[in-house]
Amino acid sequence: MAEVKIVGLTKYFGDTCAVNHLDLVVKDGDLVVLLGPSGCGKTTTMRCVAGLERPTYGDIYIGERRVNDLEPRERDVALVFQSYALYPHFTAFDNIAYPLRLRKTPKEEINRRVTDVAELLGITHTLERQPGLCSGGEQQRIALGRAIVREPVVFLMDEPLSNIDALLRVYMRAEIKRLQHELGTTMIYVTHDQVEAMTMADMIAVMNQGTLQQLGTPGDIYDVPANNFVARFVGSTPMNFIPGRLRQKDSQTVHESDQFVIPVGEEMAVRASEMCPDGKCTLGIRPEDIRFTMSDEGRNQAQVFLLEPLGSETILDIEKEGLLLKAKDVATTQIRPGNTLSLSFDRFHLFDDATGQAIR
Repeated sequence: MAEVKIVGLTKYFGDTCAVNHLDLVVKDGDLVVLLGPSGCGKTTTMRCVAGLERPTYGDIYIGERRVNDLEPRERDVALVFQSYALYPHFTAFDNIAYPLRLRKTPKEEINRRVTDVAELLGITHTLERQPGLCSGGEQQRIALGRAIVREPVVFLMDEPLSNIDALLRVYMRAEIKRLQHELGTTMIYVTHDQVEAMTMADMIAVMNQGTLQQLGTPGDIYDVPANNFVARFVGSTPMNFIPGRLRQKDSQTVHESDQFVIPVGEEMAVRASEMCPDGKCTLGIRPEDIRFTMSDEGRNQAQVFLLEPLGSETILDIEKEGLLLKAKDVATTQIRPGNTLSLSFDRFHLFDDATGQAIR
């Protein structure tokens, strides 16, 4: 296996900068997810690692080798694409065996390795079928088998689950994670689906407009976002944002907006005064961190205007003077649209309006 090291990677397409001075290390045996919206540069980064694109500037190392000038076949990497790219007239066996036949691997070894991989993936029963006679999940595993059978030092996966249904995606996320751990292979996985990233990754690299926004564990990315982009992008129910300003009120620092007055701890207030001396900052809070009671007392009141039942929980859509917030409650909530709630904000983040950076 091998570490992947990206140093100052920059890639232009004409005048458009797709990746801007990216530094990233993928440790040996880690699964690192490149996460971000469409056009953020994640697929271009992966293609540069694979050798399908040449960097405009910067260096890429796989293990100890600088691979900038090596052809894709010389880099010892395996790719799994969004489209499985299976040969329709080949059987599953022949599709998996294809890269070994290109290397002129002896027939006995091909048979052994394809059989071993098929057993690992649970697709032995498909080996004599053509892809068109296999389900979407079976086709996905055949594509994985074709990559695994090569025994590469790095796996590169570009949104491999986007063409299968939601229920099967849940299963395949766990399957790919299990395989990666069993094989101990370094993997770079590209997706715009933050649920995939959170459930699969050892480390997540969040990208936007060609720039790395934050690199961290799934827990760090969710709990300690580096800026308001990461905070907004990561979270299946998005973070709430309340624009406002820090002020002194009743001998304490508060975040005051048109709708709410929220006390800010002394340590955070000191850091905020250093990072944004004008006091203008936005408060961000996850839906699960909003506390509420059914009451029309207190200074932070709002009205429920919609319920979104999700089975295990219910999302409350709350409105006050044009500001919309989402909060989470138990599935069998007694709250109804039109109820007035008294809100409290226990755990929140502050973001500098000028830079978008988190105040820590």
